[in-house]
Amino acid sequence: RRTRLRAGIIGGLFVMALVAISVRAIQLHVFEGAWLSERAAREYERAMVVQGKRGAITDRNGSPLAVSIDSPSIVAYPRQISDRQAAARQLAKALNLSQREVVKKLNPKRTFVWLKRQAIPRQAEAVQALGIKGIDFITEHSRYYPNETLAAQLVGFSGIDGHGLEGMEFYFDAYLKGGEEEITVLKDALGRRFEGAGMPVR
Repeated sequence: RRTRLRAGIIGGLFVMALVAISVRAIQLHVFEGAWLSERAAREYERAMVVQGKRGAITDRNGSPLAVSIDSPSIVAYPRQISDRQAAARQLAKALNLSQREVVKKLNPKRTFVWLKRQAIPRQAEAVQALGIKGIDFITEHSRYYPNETLAAQLVGFSGIDGHGLEGMEFYFDAYLKGGEEEITVLKDALGRRFEGAGMPVR
């Protein structure tokens, strides 16, 4: 009789536990599924606004005075970097930055950070050669002035975000600036980046 009683109690406990688990599973999948999916997506995606290529400025003969060229910007996903101290040391050397500054940027509380906007090709190649997981590249557009200081006060210059700040760059900014485009940068479980419509770019 005692054995049957114990078996009944244990069986009842198992049934109660199974019912509790089933209720919780239904709650998560049916009532909180959308919220959980959105929260998980935020861990792997980031919406960014990218400035389109700025228009060129030429002289009356068509020779370029100011043009936009593709330039790689270097970004980091700190939570994907396993050894942040070692990575900071290598990145600081490749980008000619302070190691302390890079360590601060690689704070694991941050999901995304710019390391170097519009880096020069030599820097981008040096960083790519390191092969550090959690480091990525986003193509932006930097301004190039073929004649350097010639007519510099007239031509003016633009900032890193593609907005005219002085001279013709500022005065005709509305005509020169490229359109803005929002892209979604994603990382899958293997660390490959997905952009725009979700196709892997590298």
